[in-house]
Amino acid sequence: MQVRLSEDSWKQLRMLSIETGRPTQGLALEAFTDLMKKYGKNVEITGPDTDE
Repeated sequence: MQVRLSEDSWKQLRMLSIETGRPTQGLALEAFTDLMKKYGKNVEITGPDTDE
């Protein structure tokens, strides 16, 4: 899956990554997981910040 962010949004995501010490991909996976949970869906995701 690919996502295009505006330049400002990308800068904000990178800053959040620095502030939290987590990779941007890990933050994106967290957001995706939260979205799926919001709609009552279970999803298994592996990547940075996961145990897999």
